[in-house]
Amino acid sequence: MKLRELTMAEVEFSIMIEDEDAPIKGAFATGDALEDARLECDIQRSLDQGDQWAWCTVKVIAEWREFRGLDCLGCCSYANETAMATTKICVAKPWQISTKRLLGSLKI
Repeated sequence: MKLRELTMAEVEFSIMIEDEDAPIKGAFATGDALEDARLECDIQRSLDQGDQWAWCTVKVIAEWREFRGLDCLGCCSYANETAMATTKICVAKPWQISTKRLLGSLKI
């Protein structure tokens, strides 16, 4: 039986965020200790104000028929979901990681 890779149009993707277990303190290494401390304080302040996107794990779920795949990207800090989808800070967006891993393995 010949297999083919699925396209993004065939797969239903959903994005979820969860609390990040990794500590904020020590997560940055900009080369400037004051900048690292400022980032840590800004993120903690946003978290304290109830902003889940400030420090989270982003989970991407890919579903096709009865198959389901999950991928995660941890230690994320975004202003909101739109910022996560458009930022150029990360090497890869969560769905790009999932697309590569999940669609490549879901073949029909």
